[in-house]
Amino acid sequence: MLVMVLQGLLLNPMPERTRLRVFSLLDLRIRSNIINNMIIADVFILPSTTEPWGLIINEAMDFGLPIITTNQVGAAPDLVRHGENGFI
Repeated sequence: MLVMVLQGLLLNPMPERTRLRVFSLLDLRIRSNIINNMIIADVFILPSTTEPWGLIINEAMDFGLPIITTNQVGAAPDLVRHGENGFI
């Protein structure tokens, strides 16, 4: 099952052209949504195009999750060891 935890403008419905079937959309502002889904997650993906740090990566790593993110996330070079605990 794919669960997407979204924030801000991404909470708006996805475009019709999106082929991705989303089974659950959760509001990131609700803390219990984050914790409950980190517990059951297999991987954490932060596909930001700009993110000064990305504290959520620290939180995902606390749950032992591998991280997939972009080089536009400030925390990526410091926390993600490409090919070891995730991918940039």
